[in-house]
Amino acid sequence: MMWTIQDRPQAKVGVSRCGLAEFTGPSLPEAAPLIWRFAREPAFLGHAPVAYFPKSALNLDADLRDDLRRLQGAFDDLPVDKYLRDNAQFRYRRFGRALWDAERPLAEPRWLPHQAYFQSTALNRYAGGIQREFPPLTEHITANRLVTRLLQTLFVLLPAEDRRRAKYWEAGLHPTRVTATVDE
Repeated sequence: MMWTIQDRPQAKVGVSRCGLAEFTGPSLPEAAPLIWRFAREPAFLGHAPVAYFPKSALNLDADLRDDLRRLQGAFDDLPVDKYLRDNAQFRYRRFGRALWDAERPLAEPRWLPHQAYFQSTALNRYAGGIQREFPPLTEHITANRLVTRLLQTLFVLLPAEDRRRAKYWEAGLHPTRVTATVDE
């Protein structure tokens, strides 16, 4: 089970609703590679709608734990986000896109050619309305089995009837690291 955000556009202003979704029925492909297990709902969901994936819920075998350590190292290689205002340098990120086949949700992702990232000003008043050119994902990220499993898990958590609304789905991946100093 997982709490899911309803009314997604309203989530940014804190007025969306959450609903409990169960992913134990026929909508999950057989042998789905789920990497999260949930025992109870987090207390804060009533006032802050999120998709909640606690570290304690991770269900990783030894190989995926090794991939987690390698992925953590990739976060040291994120360039500064040059789209922050006032020359701020507290956020580091990359961007990439993968294509998923709705009929083969457990297939490997097909990484798409790199392109700029765009959000409308209606969605992002801070940095919307411009083509933001973030550095592409590195092979340390795209070839990481934990990243693949993470994306597969998120994709199969979509209810099957929703997954079938389109033949192909594009997933954007934004590895981001935020640092804090006395000044920022």
